[in-house]
Amino acid sequence: MRALGLFTLLATSTLIQVPKAHAKESSSTLVVVSGGLAIGGQVRGENSSDDLDSGFGLGLTFASALHPNFNLGAHLGLLSWLSDGPDDRDRNSLFDLSLRPEGVFPINDKVQVFVAGMLGLSYSVIGENDISLGEIEPALGSHYGFALGGRFDLGEGKGLQIELALQTYEAEHEVDTFIGDIQIDSELEVAMLNLGFVFH
Repeated sequence: MRALGLFTLLATSTLIQVPKAHAKESSSTLVVVSGGLAIGGQVRGENSSDDLDSGFGLGLTFASALHPNFNLGAHLGLLSWLSDGPDDRDRNSLFDLSLRPEGVFPINDKVQVFVAGMLGLSYSVIGENDISLGEIEPALGSHYGFALGGRFDLGEGKGLQIELALQTYEAEHEVDTFIGDIQIDSELEVAMLNLGFVFH
C-alpha cells in the first residue's frame, strides 16, 4: 500500500509539472528595442527617381514563440529619411505598424539566426520644403519587406540582435497647388542595418 501511495504521488506530480512546462514554453515572448541606419536606398515619385541621402530608424518588436522554429510578432517603427538634394530641406518621416512572422533556426543554446517578413500599414509625412509644387499632405500607405539576422543570448533574459532589413514604403500624397489638388505616388526602397537589445 505504501508503494502504491508513493507511485500515485509521483504520477500526480508528473501530470501537474508537464502542463506547466509546456505552458511556459508555448508562452515564450520576446521584446526587441532597436535602432538602425540606412545603408542604401532609392526614392521614386511621379516621373522622377533619386538616391537616398540619409536615413535612421527606431523600432519596437513584440514576438511570441508559437514553435521552436517560428515566431509571430508585431513591429512598430519610425524612419526619418532624406533624398539627395539641398541640405536645408526638412526631413521626411515614416511611421509603420506591421505583422512580423519569423522563421528561427537555433545554432546552439546562445545563438540563433532568423528570416523575417514584414507586412503592414505606414503613415508618410513629407517635409514642408521638400518639393516646390505646393503643400503636400500626409498619407496612409503600405509597407512590406524582409530581414535576415541573428540573436545572441547574453543570459539573465537579455540579448543582442543584428539584422539587415530590405523595406519598401508606398503612399499616394495629395498636393495642394495654386491650380488645385493633385495626387502624387511615392515609393521608398531602403536597406537598413539594425542593432537591437532583446528582452525575454
